[in-house]
Amino acid sequence: MAIPEGSLADFTRLELIVLPLRERDAAGIIGELSRVLREQDCVPDVLPFYQAALNQELLSNSANGFGIAVAHARLGGVKHLRFAIGRAAQPMVWGTKGS
Repeated sequence: MAIPEGSLADFTRLELIVLPLRERDAAGIIGELSRVLREQDCVPDVLPFYQAALNQELLSNSANGFGIAVAHARLGGVKHLRFAIGRAAQPMVWGTKGS
């Protein structure tokens, strides 16, 4: 079965999936996924992207209460929408909301 155009799969690839995450807190995980995005040429520089994502997370906690957090950022120089995803081996607290 073909993946329909515009599905989430169009915006990621296997190299952007981190299982399991090594880091155990929000800042560490954002850093870990930011490095993966840089290694895969999805962002031009890891530090500005990391800082933008961390600042966004501090402004608005992205934990949804169902064990998922969707940290994100906008950054100039990014040509294509991409996302990295990871899963922690054990439950953890994301900011002030459990995830």
